[in-house]
Amino acid sequence: MPERNWEHEVQQNLQEFERRQASVLHNPSVARLYIERGVGVAVVVVFTCYGSTIRSISQDGRNLFLACSIFGAMIAIALASIGIYGLVSQHRQTPTPSQNENEPPAIGW
Repeated sequence: MPERNWEHEVQQNLQEFERRQASVLHNPSVARLYIERGVGVAVVVVFTCYGSTIRSISQDGRNLFLACSIFGAMIAIALASIGIYGLVSQHRQTPTPSQNENEPPAIGW
């Protein structure tokens, strides 16, 4: 019977756990962070869009504000979409505990 290397197995399990914690698909706080960042960028987009309507700025400046707001809107949509997809996929992956009728309820120690 081969010897098991417990230290190596523990290190592998810890690395797997850390990888899952950094993933949007497995950690709800990371998914919420993406949504928050998307909303933050969207607020900046609103201000730059307003900046593109100010008449005291030259036409080139207004065009630059408009281009920045379009680019920022794309970033905001991408960030929020990643976060929402992560939360939805976590909700789908969460197993529901099935309780067998023949088994007594858990004590809950």
